Amino acid sequence: MLCEAHTGNLLTGLVALLSCSWTYAYIGEHMVRRYPHALQHPEYGPWFAGYVCDEYRQTNQELMDMVDQWSDDITPLETEKHCHLFWMCSQYELQYWDMAYSADQ
Repeated sequence: MLCEAHTGNLLTGLVALLSCSWTYAYIGEHMVRRYPHALQHPEYGPWFAGYVCDEYRQTNQELMDMVDQWSDDITPLETEKHCHLFWMCSQYELQYWDMAYSADQ
């Protein structure tokens, strides 16, 4: 993610960032839905609260809007490259969470 963000253009950086940002929102929302008392957890409650709050949702929406705006005039090949980047970064996020989840096993 960092390599792509450093070597690419603004859109590349936004796409890499969006995969991370959106993933955290997705996980936070699903955890709070699955475990309704997650927000009251003494250690993790503030973490969950940060990723499910309206401000974070708005920031993600603004990031998506910027990606849409900067994607208006790109070629199909660039679109494919950025879609692949988003997918790869999302896979790295999945591996990160998988590693944390399976650490005890």
